[in-house]
Amino acid sequence: MKPVFKCLAFMHEKGYVHGDLKPDNILYGDNDVKVGDFGLAVDRSETLNIGFCGTVTYMPKELFCGHGEYRPSVDIYEAAGVLSYLLTGSPPWAGYQWDTVIFKVGSGEIPEVPNNCSEEMKNLLKRMFNPDSEKRPTAKELLQDPIFSDTPESVLDEVLLGVLVDTQLLRNYFGVCTNDA
Repeated sequence: MKPVFKCLAFMHEKGYVHGDLKPDNILYGDNDVKVGDFGLAVDRSETLNIGFCGTVTYMPKELFCGHGEYRPSVDIYEAAGVLSYLLTGSPPWAGYQWDTVIFKVGSGEIPEVPNNCSEEMKNLLKRMFNPDSEKRPTAKELLQDPIFSDTPESVLDEVLLGVLVDTQLLRNYFGVCTNDA
């Protein structure tokens, strides 16, 4: 996730928000991890009225509640969804219909945090999934978190690539689909 946070920190510093961060939009290969698909990315210097768009299982409360503003905190919430996916193999809110997800997120609930991870990781996910967008950490703060700063980048990349490759193989060769496709 470190390369993803680096990309987000750079984008946010330049005034851009991705707006649709999910595992399918993380590209990998030749020891490189990149963020792709900028179809919903916005330049924050422009005044935009953003409607309801994105991938429901990764979207934060502020996009469901008609605020319509893509801020860097949107990417952080979506990155929490990606991180949760990497830990569990399932997207946030797996098994729920999209209307139930909208209700739960709009009511301030956060996705279930995986039980099989450390307390530090659970706390990090809870901070990233915070329904109050102002209380989410920034991408720069995430890069400084001991979970990521104390782990060699090559180890993190190897875990990320393994999960993404396995997921892509399942989709391509066995016809497995996710509910957010």
